[in-house]
Amino acid sequence: NHFFAMGSHASWLKGKGCLAACGVAFVVDTLEGIQDAARMETMATKAAMGMGLNTSPLRPWGTIVANGAAASGPDRFYEKAISKAVEAVAQGGRRGGALIELRNSDHPDILFFIDKKKLTPPPSFGLIYKNLCDENPIADNQTEAQYKTAQVTKAEKLFGEAYSKYLQQQTYLKNTNITVLAMPGFMEAVRDKKWYQCSFAGEKWDGKVYDPRKPLPGINPLTKENYYAEYSVEVHKYPEAIDQGVPAVYTDFHDGSVTYRSWLYAPEVFDRIVEGMQDSGEPGIGFYETINAGNANPHIYDLNTCNPCGEQFLPAGLGKDGNTYMGNCNLSSLHAAHPSFYKPDGSYDYLAMSKIVAIQQRFMDNVTDVSWYPITLQNMTARMERRNGGGFAGIAEYLARLNVGFGTPEGLEATRLLFEYYTKASVTASQVLA
Repeated sequence: NHFFAMGSHASWLKGKGCLAACGVAFVVDTLEGIQDAARMETMATKAAMGMGLNTSPLRPWGTIVANGAAASGPDRFYEKAISKAVEAVAQGGRRGGALIELRNSDHPDILFFIDKKKLTPPPSFGLIYKNLCDENPIADNQTEAQYKTAQVTKAEKLFGEAYSKYLQQQTYLKNTNITVLAMPGFMEAVRDKKWYQCSFAGEKWDGKVYDPRKPLPGINPLTKENYYAEYSVEVHKYPEAIDQGVPAVYTDFHDGSVTYRSWLYAPEVFDRIVEGMQDSGEPGIGFYETINAGNANPHIYDLNTCNPCGEQFLPAGLGKDGNTYMGNCNLSSLHAAHPSFYKPDGSYDYLAMSKIVAIQQRFMDNVTDVSWYPITLQNMTARMERRNGGGFAGIAEYLARLNVGFGTPEGLEATRLLFEYYTKASVTASQVLA
């Protein structure tokens, strides 16, 4: 009966469109590669998929390119070419497309990335007016009314500019989550209060690293953007940052700060990440080594890109075998508290649940076959890897029927046991299919 029901459901699903909830894309460091990434993410959004992208392959801001111009950097390209294209397409015709952008912690533009969705409190007209009055006392030839009128006019202009900027930041990259990918050695450098060297395209970076929190006067006539100071650390805040024997190509001590060219001070960078989390909930953080410790195919690819929800890292780009991969999430949930999973005495029947898990795995394998994918590489990856993700709905009800509290030691043990049976049944069913 289950076999025929699966076939009937699969036949009905065939031709219904893309049945994967989300996926990942990749980007190559060329103008054509950036346009291809925008096309892939837009096509996936049209098919109702959320998409993830690691923009670390894009060269840093200000880098001189072949024609003598300065590179726009990954953040500008992502904002102008990729996220804007996706925002214009309703995901599956229903809602704005869901995206996530990741950046490696050792990329030279990681500081721009960390701060780009940072939120600030709304401007205060009263505070702006007070500061103006403090900075510009009344002149001898002014009446008090003239002075106040002039200061109010200036304050209104400054407040309008500040409030406009505040509103823009509230909606900046509104469809995109951002996540820092902590590369090997980063968290150890945070713990040990050490500097670490940036890298790009698999090689150590020896150029400047700019700090978006330190704008300089003037506008770059070529890029129409601000100038920024080179990254430095204030010694009075981070006294351990000095005298570490960092082998930088250039070292500078000025105004109580220290600069080691192309190097970042890990504790200060981590503080910026935490500050962003506190202020605006972003960026998130992922841990490269932990993620790849769970990689089922480390001989074929490394994992550095995840779906918008952030719980599933998937292959994206050229693999070690010469194939190009674009993973996707083919997901299903089992109702943990289904009545058929309970014995007459009210205890949970884990073996009955496990039998349904085997059916679930077979059915989701059928879904892989009948699903349509908007990008050819997704189609190839899905059918070759036959990856699917399973889990539970109804955990709270499952625990309530066992009369254990959510989050209690007994509840945690009951949840662990549930997933232990689920995992074993899933793996066994996958081996049978293989």
